[in-house]
Amino acid sequence: ALLAEIDKLEQDVKLVGQGASGVLRVGVSGTATYRLMPMIVQAARVHMPGLRLNVQGEMLTPEMEIALEEQRVDVAVLRPPIRSSQLSLKFLEKDELVVALPEDHELASRGLLDLSDLADEPFITYPLSSAVNTISIEACRQAGFSPQIVQETQETSTLLSFVAAGMGVALVPTARRMFALQGIVFRQLRNAPAV
Repeated sequence: ALLAEIDKLEQDVKLVGQGASGVLRVGVSGTATYRLMPMIVQAARVHMPGLRLNVQGEMLTPEMEIALEEQRVDVAVLRPPIRSSQLSLKFLEKDELVVALPEDHELASRGLLDLSDLADEPFITYPLSSAVNTISIEACRQAGFSPQIVQETQETSTLLSFVAAGMGVALVPTARRMFALQGIVFRQLRNAPAV
């Protein structure tokens, strides 16, 4: 870890030496990588043109918390809840969960779905430590079932690839609909849980 920190510091010093007025190390969750991060980068370019961004994408909240506490990132776009009392949070946006289905799934032809419609489906999920997974599992329990998890993955692109391959269904934030992945349809949920 110490060697990695030295390498990062060396990279940051090189960037400043190349004319950057500073370097901001940013940790980013999956949703922010595809939706908020482009807006953040654009705002930084306009308002702080000498600032260089060092972005670490597709991180889970627990990873980002540790990275913030260990000062390996300066700021993070993450999903609460967090356990650390040392961190300050600022709310950016709320994202409703939608269901990602293989395009040939029997529910794909329907519009609005109830979470209980998924009670007998195999689920592809984020890891248990993920905020999205915690909220999804609780929402399923409130709908009267415990999801049958057949695969966990950290990266959204991998999760959606598993869905496209017909391995199961997944609950994902609305921003994931920005993915144009062949073989998947997204459907809204009635009383959708939010992250």
